[in-house]
Amino acid sequence: MSSEAAFLTLCEALAARGLPMLSAMLIVAADMGVAQDSRTFARHLGVEHALALRELVAMEEETRLVVITRRDSRSQRLHFTLTEAAVSLLAHAKAEAGGADQP
Repeated sequence: MSSEAAFLTLCEALAARGLPMLSAMLIVAADMGVAQDSRTFARHLGVEHALALRELVAMEEETRLVVITRRDSRSQRLHFTLTEAAVSLLAHAKAEAGGADQP
């Protein structure tokens, strides 16, 4: 399976567990090493940076799926890491997807 297909499969598996698709995309992007900050994520996935910022703040404050580790006041870039809750959700999604993390 291509890395793009694996990315989409995992995003869909997380969304099927009730996560908003943008949250799922942020989790999978961090896990796959695609992006661990809001600007890189927005650029690589073609979404508005403001949407990524809002979703990351909600993921930290409401669902506790990420921890914002650094804020760049000039660029408004947020650096983040996944919490144990996100890692656990991702592990279940990978199992359901049949090992979609394998390229």
